Amino acid sequence: MLSYFLAFATLVLAVIAGSFFASFLHIPLPAALIGLLLLLAGLGFLKRIPNALLVVCQFILKYMTLFFIPATVSILAFQSQFAQYGLIILAALMISTFVSIGVSALICQKWVEGNSDEQ
Repeated sequence: MLSYFLAFATLVLAVIAGSFFASFLHIPLPAALIGLLLLLAGLGFLKRIPNALLVVCQFILKYMTLFFIPATVSILAFQSQFAQYGLIILAALMISTFVSIGVSALICQKWVEGNSDEQ
């Protein structure tokens, strides 16, 4: 039980550390992303994922859809703005999603081609 608490505390501390670095070092990235990168660096240093951290993360991801409820409520609260700018917002979401997927695919393809040349 204590190991799960420490695993959750590790996640919270990663977010707090990300907030610290974002605000005091003026890094132009979201604090949560910086915290995630710090956590990734720590896990890379360990070269494994502790079992308690894995269980806690799986539990959080299992209920991740609950975090989208505020976004859904805001759509209802700002219904007139969404009616006016809905197509523009939808187009921006679609274009940014396709660009992100395309860039990720190109990077993965180059990475796989580079690794297959080494073997």
